[in-house]
Amino acid sequence: MSRPKLSAALWGCAVFAVALLSGCGTSPDHRGGPVATSASVEDPRESARAKAEAEFGPSALPGGDFWPGPSAERVAVTDAVWTRGGELVVGYADGLVARVSPERREVKLLRLKAPVQQLSPTGELALVATEPPSLLHLTNGEILLNLNQVQVVEGSAFTPDGALWFVADNANQIHVWSRERLMAPRTGEDIRDVLRRELPDYSATFESVKAPLLGGGVSQLMFSDTDGTIYRWDTKEQEIWAIVRLPGVIQSVSIASAFIAVTSDKGQMRLIEQSANTLLPWTYKATGSWVALLIGDAEPVVALVDGGELSLRESATGAQRWSRPFPSTGCGVFARSVKQPIALCADGVLALIDPTSGALQSTLQNRGGQLIWLDPDGASLIPR
Repeated sequence: MSRPKLSAALWGCAVFAVALLSGCGTSPDHRGGPVATSASVEDPRESARAKAEAEFGPSALPGGDFWPGPSAERVAVTDAVWTRGGELVVGYADGLVARVSPERREVKLLRLKAPVQQLSPTGELALVATEPPSLLHLTNGEILLNLNQVQVVEGSAFTPDGALWFVADNANQIHVWSRERLMAPRTGEDIRDVLRRELPDYSATFESVKAPLLGGGVSQLMFSDTDGTIYRWDTKEQEIWAIVRLPGVIQSVSIASAFIAVTSDKGQMRLIEQSANTLLPWTYKATGSWVALLIGDAEPVVALVDGGELSLRESATGAQRWSRPFPSTGCGVFARSVKQPIALCADGVLALIDPTSGALQSTLQNRGGQLIWLDPDGASLIPR
């Protein structure tokens, strides 16, 4: 791959380094490994509906227990995260935030005044679509800062430990706030304190910045550009590395342990081993995919959404552990560990899937502002 067109201005000086992986071309690099391919069908959604109906019966289709309720009433899921404590925190387009504990069967709800755009990995902070966008603390609803310095938010991301928050704007700038600045004690209404908090710790300008953004490591950010290249920016070492290029626009990125998984809207998934900067020798050609890496007992495993099918695969070889159809095109997959369910988003429903067997455990949906949590038989799991 040729050197990417990338410029960075950091603290007033140009500081960057680019390292390209061997074999990171726009065509798949198989290098002798097994290649998984999806079935060739005219419409993958119709195929998925047929599979779902055959496996689960008519209730698998929209309007039944598996995917309950008419889709027109459902509020879109905007983000979801699994916390270290095993809670699933879900943000919705109507401002509802649901904190769900499947193990304890507990639900806590918070209603914000604007749509949720992003949740922090800890589930304690939320970026909401006010004017200007605001960062809120979910425990008390306190506004930590208003993004007066950012006209349009292209994307945002937290590092896994929440120490850094990155915000990309439509001028190809990435602004960085430290947790210390965001969480600094309030000393009053002095305008100088407000301005100090709203100004980022630092900013960098690039030639092209596109969502999705994903924090990786202690001080790193993954972001993409318009030609399908994923970059890793190490803010501590002040270096930028080109990781991989896929055909099309990057659709999803996931990190776990030493691995990075990437999918594009042209239907391709690649897996990268970070420490050796090498592509794993298998790829997946999909009709439209989302990916999440789950921390496993030994190595991460790959949860891959392809059209109307969810599968769990070995990270080293791509070997399939299980797969299950669902009656819709997915809108995301949220997972953290094999000890927690996989949250599959489709048509405004979050289906919680057992990572061991692929069995459906429950479904979550926000219907007109009311959270509905059902088991596979349609019984409510909301505590009375």
